[in-house]
Amino acid sequence: MPKLFHPLLKIVAHAPHRELAAQVQYLKVENEILRSKRPH
Repeated sequence: MPKLFHPLLKIVAHAPHRELAAQVQYLKVENEILRSKRPH
């Protein structure tokens, strides 16, 4: 986890707010799609 956390923190620290909002929205939609495909 620490190896993953550091690059993510670096991205968050340097990305403009609008870009971060777009990334968050993309990840939310991606999660919805993946959750709909998994068995219940």
